Amino acid sequence: MQLLLQFTTLSVKLRPVKMKRKNVQQAGFTIVELIIIISFFTVLFSLISFNILRAQRTTSLTSVVNLLVADIKQQQLRAMVGDTAGEDNIPSYGIHFLTDRYILFRGDSYDPASSSNFEVELPPDVVFGSYVSNSVIFSPLSGEIVSYPVGGVEIVLDNLNGAEEEVVEINKYGVIEQN
Repeated sequence: MQLLLQFTTLSVKLRPVKMKRKNVQQAGFTIVELIIIISFFTVLFSLISFNILRAQRTTSLTSVVNLLVADIKQQQLRAMVGDTAGEDNIPSYGIHFLTDRYILFRGDSYDPASSSNFEVELPPDVVFGSYVSNSVIFSPLSGEIVSYPVGGVEIVLDNLNGAEEEVVEINKYGVIEQN
């Protein structure tokens, strides 16, 4: 018996298999979209922060001007009312200006040695830019300015952190105007 070996070749047919895909949408942003969004928010944040800082500087200058005007009115009112503060005669009241502060005083002239002086310091970023006279003195009972200067009384406050300034004018009769 003879063995016959017969080799048969197996043939494999390869055919492409179609895979079924579900409609899956990919969620997320591309790197370009993220960069654009981050840039937009950076610009927006910087604009907002600059405006907030500017508003804060303006508020600081405005509050100093409001305090100064209130102190001027208070000194004028004391002179008009005749606040003697324990003295026999009715004194004048006034304000003496320096570059970085002003002093509220009682009397016909500013005396740096007087114990009744009250000093008000300006914030570090606010200074007096210019003023016509160093002192404004209100006469007793009438409240008019004593020895009213020819150029009038104009007090300029400057903000050193910005190009802002406020002007306070006082006429002969003690009327205060803010510009």
